[in-house]
Amino acid sequence: MAIIHANLVPLSILLKEASLKSYAQIATRPTTHPISPLVQQTTNHQIKKHQSSLHHLANMAKFKPEEMEKMNTTRQQPGTMPNFSTFIMETKEKSMENDNKLFPISRMIYTDGSGYKGAIGAVAVAFANSTKIAELQYQLGPDTRHTVFEGELVAIILGLHLSHNIIGIREHINLNIDNQATIKL
Repeated sequence: MAIIHANLVPLSILLKEASLKSYAQIATRPTTHPISPLVQQTTNHQIKKHQSSLHHLANMAKFKPEEMEKMNTTRQQPGTMPNFSTFIMETKEKSMENDNKLFPISRMIYTDGSGYKGAIGAVAVAFANSTKIAELQYQLGPDTRHTVFEGELVAIILGLHLSHNIIGIREHINLNIDNQATIKL
């Protein structure tokens, strides 16, 4: 009864949620991952006695791993330098001047996360040679559960998605972010 009055989630629900999240992470591994065949085997061949932890998770989950999108990993050697650079202009005016100079001749992606009417959202807009070519938006949820900083990070992810899927492989793409804390990370 004290858990209800303290507005806490019961431990059994927290454990089930953590287990399902872990199973979802395991199920979305690429087929080259060593655990992938085991996950497929446990979902395809249910046994009645002596079930493993994967069998229990598969029974508890209401989704099929073969229907989930597989998350491919990026393989790089340790110590590999990233193929992007970051910089912060000294003043807002210099930033706007640089932006005005590059906007007509470059591929630009603008990102922003913010709160409005009690909700946190994120947006990314892609331009090529001054022409808007794509836009992505996402609403994270209420500001009681999310922060504007989370919105900024989700906006960057949307911008990277645009750069990869919409603009394609290019020598230069300018990703314009208005959050210095994120750039300095």
